[in-house]
Amino acid sequence: MVSSATVSHAGKALTVELGGEIVPQSAMFDLKTRTSKKEYEDVLKGERPRLWLAQVPNFVIGFHKNGVFDDVRVEDVREEVRQWEKDEESNLQKLTGLIKMLIAFVQGQVDGTLEVVYRGGSLELREVGGVVNCCIPDEMKRRWTQGTFDETRNDRCNARWKGGVVIEEEEEEEEDEEGMRESGAWSGDSDSEKDFTACSAASCGYCGHCGY
Repeated sequence: MVSSATVSHAGKALTVELGGEIVPQSAMFDLKTRTSKKEYEDVLKGERPRLWLAQVPNFVIGFHKNGVFDDVRVEDVREEVRQWEKDEESNLQKLTGLIKMLIAFVQGQVDGTLEVVYRGGSLELREVGGVVNCCIPDEMKRRWTQGTFDETRNDRCNARWKGGVVIEEEEEEEEDEEGMRESGAWSGDSDSEKDFTACSAASCGYCGHCGY
């Protein structure tokens, strides 16, 4: 059941209530269940792209026989995901270029909307006809544009609205990076080739070549 504090009513301003505690990225995990006939390596292989995208360092999987779990594993998969990133470097660079191109096209539209269609072959970009509802409410966009989030609860990051894309700007990048290392969260090792997740949309557009 959804509490009354989370329900959006038409005509009323958006209300944001802060509560709980910030959970460090190092504590995040992905949970999966599989039949005992499945192999762990095969399951992890299929999950690596999603784990990379979400930057989830821990993988919890339970294998069951007729619904009874007798093999539950908690694995630190950061190294496996880093290897996947290295193996897919060329494809990730292409994806980065495509996303930047799509953002540029959207920003060039008067209403900031565009339909992306792919049915095999070429990628189609289409103008949207008729009335299209934005996925982000106007009240929320105004908050991102005009206000800042609580500094102590958001690692001193401000959010701004730009062309339909939310960009987080770190006020003290070096301090944030140091804090990430100390917290044990997903960090970019100096010996890794490229880490697209260590880049910043505000500074380089996720080029994958940042020094950190």
